[in-house]
Amino acid sequence: MKNLLAVIEFMETQCDALNLGHLACLLVIQANEGLSVQELADKRETHQSTISRQLKTLCTPTNRFYRKVMGPIEVEATFSSGTVAFVEQRINPEAPKKRALYLTEDGCAFLQKLNEILKGDQYEQENF
Repeated sequence: MKNLLAVIEFMETQCDALNLGHLACLLVIQANEGLSVQELADKRETHQSTISRQLKTLCTPTNRFYRKVMGPIEVEATFSSGTVAFVEQRINPEAPKKRALYLTEDGCAFLQKLNEILKGDQYEQENF
């Protein structure tokens, strides 16, 4: 639980355009790569228009990543390019009218870093 705050702060400092709804989308896509926008909406139990807005942020390259020192740990986001897109939309080969959703390398790296923060004891209780 103590590292949950570190995850939230990491998200805020790394890309202020992301919120917990975006994180939920990333996690569902990670667990179900290739799912459609409607399937993502169904799994998130929300309207497709909400998912489409969230995907617009996740699929649009952003350059808001930077280094920041958070309490006792230094969080560094090192990604493959200056701009980052977390999700890639491809045409579904089985249903060409549908888009299939996949994490990009940067999306995988972002979730990996969040996972490391959650598992680690990097964040001290005094930061609460």
